[in-house]
Amino acid sequence: MDFISALDESRSRNAYLVTKHGSIPSYALWTSYIIEDHTIDERISWWEELEETPDQQYILKSLLYMKKNDSSIKSELGNR
Repeated sequence: MDFISALDESRSRNAYLVTKHGSIPSYALWTSYIIEDHTIDERISWWEELEETPDQQYILKSLLYMKKNDSSIKSELGNR
């Protein structure tokens, strides 16, 4: 399982919204900077509500993997 970048996630969110709504104004587009400001739990929550396509499921699984590994890394660092 790979980590998903904020840039790839923003592109996927925008693609989903365009598919669902036809078009969205430029001021409503997700950017990698906005994604990076969210916690991993907020990012997971955004995708949990959708989970419709294999691509969306992959992103959710990737984020869950990132969350699991981030907490493992933090606990390892804390034990040093």
